[in-house]
Amino acid sequence: MRKSRYQLSKPKYLSQPEQAELIKWIAENPSRDALMIELALATGARESELLLIKASDLSEGSVYVQGLKGSLDREIPLKPDLYNRLLTLAKGLEAGDSLFPISSRRLRQIWHDIRPVAKKFHSLRHTFGLNLYAKTRDLRLTQIALGHTNIQNTMIYAHVADGRDQLRKALL
Repeated sequence: MRKSRYQLSKPKYLSQPEQAELIKWIAENPSRDALMIELALATGARESELLLIKASDLSEGSVYVQGLKGSLDREIPLKPDLYNRLLTLAKGLEAGDSLFPISSRRLRQIWHDIRPVAKKFHSLRHTFGLNLYAKTRDLRLTQIALGHTNIQNTMIYAHVADGRDQLRKALL
């Protein structure tokens, strides 16, 4: 099996304490910006994919994410509370209207202002992938959720999660 040259190092995803800090900020700041960041963490959507989500992409407790950068479209189930808050945001919007009508630059600025540590917005995608794999141990499911066309791209999550867990078992 060919090894991927891409490595998922710690600076590319949020640690558990960093996630907890971000989730706390989201809970304390019920705003469109917080909702947008929460949706990114809950779906693993790329910055550009997140900004393309329209009111009509919310359906039956899920959000439809249009895959970009060669990835596949996917439908991601959401926790009911998050889904309902997104529906509230979508009220009054036309079906084709963006839920988050801002530029990529503005999204990066929002992230820069609220992020718990100096990591890129894309770290939310890696955090989602790592959390999903760690919870399910299902590489195929993680591949589908991230929209990867090649399983090799998804295997980095297994390497990080499995390696971390095996080392923890061996040493503790």
